[in-house]
Amino acid sequence: MIYFISAWYDGNDWKEREQEWYIAKHVSEFDDTVKQVQLFSRNKLYPYRIILLSYAPNFRHFLHRQSIFRADYWSVFDQMQCIESKTQRPFLVSDIQWPDRVEFIESLFVTNVQKDGEIYARIIFGDDGNMISIIFFEGGKIARTEHFDDRGFLSMTEVYEDGEPSHEQYFDEKGVWKFSRYLGDGHIEINPLSNYFLWPEGEKKYKKLRYDNMEELIEEVLVRFVNRTDDDAIFCVAMHHLHTNLWARLLRKRKTVLSFFEGRTSLVKNEIMQQFLQDAGYIVTDTREDADIIRRTMGRAYPRMTSITPYDSRVDEGISMEFPYQNILVMTDGISQEKLDEILDELVKYINHNFKTKVQLYTTTVYYERFMELEKKAAEMNNKVVTDLLNQEFFVVARCLDAMETNRKLRETRILIDLQDIPDQFLQISALSMGIPQITMRETQYVKNDRNGHIIKSVSELDEWLVYYLKDLSNWNHARVESYDMGSEFTTAEIQRQWIQVIRHVENNWS
Repeated sequence: MIYFISAWYDGNDWKEREQEWYIAKHVSEFDDTVKQVQLFSRNKLYPYRIILLSYAPNFRHFLHRQSIFRADYWSVFDQMQCIESKTQRPFLVSDIQWPDRVEFIESLFVTNVQKDGEIYARIIFGDDGNMISIIFFEGGKIARTEHFDDRGFLSMTEVYEDGEPSHEQYFDEKGVWKFSRYLGDGHIEINPLSNYFLWPEGEKKYKKLRYDNMEELIEEVLVRFVNRTDDDAIFCVAMHHLHTNLWARLLRKRKTVLSFFEGRTSLVKNEIMQQFLQDAGYIVTDTREDADIIRRTMGRAYPRMTSITPYDSRVDEGISMEFPYQNILVMTDGISQEKLDEILDELVKYINHNFKTKVQLYTTTVYYERFMELEKKAAEMNNKVVTDLLNQEFFVVARCLDAMETNRKLRETRILIDLQDIPDQFLQISALSMGIPQITMRETQYVKNDRNGHIIKSVSELDEWLVYYLKDLSNWNHARVESYDMGSEFTTAEIQRQWIQVIRHVENNWS
C-alpha cells in the first residue's frame, strides 16, 4: 500500500476550504499529489490511499474537480470529529431553521437574508452551487460563520466577539461539538462530555482535555494510524513546511518517498529536514533544477534522487495556424517591471513591422490591482504601435486561473516567451506538447537551444528571434518537430515507468 500524504493547506493553517464561486483561487489546486494520485489511479499501478491532514469540509468536491472522485482517503479531521459518512448530501437553505419575518434577497454573488430591514445573514455558495457557509450578523457586525460539510451537516462554526474572530468550534455529524480552537494562542479545548475520537475498534479517549496547538492534537490521532499500517507500506510525502517536522518524527525507520514541488526546496535548510532526507527511501523533485538545489544544500551527491515531471506531454497540434494573425504568449509573472517594459518595447518594435500580430500578456494573478496594472500597460503599448488601423488591439491581457484556461490560450499560440529566471514548468511542458517554439533566458529539460526554441542572453535579442521563427515557417516547423521528439521523454508511459522504478527501489532496498 502506498500512502500519499497531501499538502493541501490554506497557507499556514490546517485548513483547505472551498472558496466562494465568484472569487478566484488563491493558489492552483494542481500539485504533485494530485498528479501522482491521477497516475496511480488511472493506470492501477499500486493500491493507494490519500492521507489528509487539513480540515476540508468540501473535500469530495475537490476530488471531483481533479477527476479522482473515487480515490480512497483517510482524514484526520474526520477521525477527530467522529465523522463516518463518505457520501455527499447537499445541505440546503431550507434545512436551516430561520426565524420569522426574514426576507431572502438574491444578488449576483450571494443571497442576503434580512430581518426587520437589517442584514441578518449572508449565504455563500461554492463552485458547484453548493452552500458552503452562512455568515450571521448581530447589530451590523459578524457574530458567527457556520461552515457546512458536503456530506450534509454543520461542520464548524467560527465565533466572533465584537466583530473579531474569537474561536472555532468543530462538530460531529449529530451537531455535538467535539473540540474548539482559540485563535488568540491557538490552543485546543476538548469537549469533556465527548472527549473521544473515532477509531476502528470504537471510540478512543483523548489523553488530555487541552492541547497547545492543532499539530499536537493531530499527532495524537495520526501516530495511532501510522502504527497500524503494515511494515511494507510506503509513505509518499508532499513536502510542506506545515507538516514536514511532524512526519519526520512519525516516519522514522519507515519506507518513504519525499516529493518536492514548485520551490519547496527551502525546507532542506532545517536540520530535522536534512535528517529526513538522509533517511528517505527516495527523493523525487519536479525539476532537475530543484534536485540541484538539494544537492548543493546537502553538500554531497544524493544517489536516491530523481526528477519526475508532474505534467505529462501529449501531442496536440494546436490551432495557431488557423488565425489570420500571429499569437505571441508572454509570461509576465515573476519578472521585474523594468525587465517587462524592456520586453514589451522589443515587441512593439516587432509589431511595427508585422501588424498581423497579437501579444497575450499571460498572468495567473488573482489580484485585481495587478490585473488592472497589466490592462493599463497593454493600453500603453497599443498606443506605441505606429499604425493607421483603427481600434486595433495588439496587446491584450490573458489571465488564466487554471490549467484548462492556460491550455486554451496555448492552443492558439504561435510562440511562447518566458524570460523568468526559472521558466514556468507547466507552460513549458504544455508548449512542448503543442509543438510551440519557446524563447527563454535559461536552458531547461523542456527547452534545448536551437532545438525547440532559443536561449537568449539579452532582451535586446528578442526581435531577432521572433523574426527567425515567425517570418520563416521552416524554422518554426523545425522547432515544432523537435518539440514533439523531446516530448517523448515526458509521456504518461515514461512517467509511469519512472514511478515504478522508484517504488521498486524503495521496496527492495530498504534497510
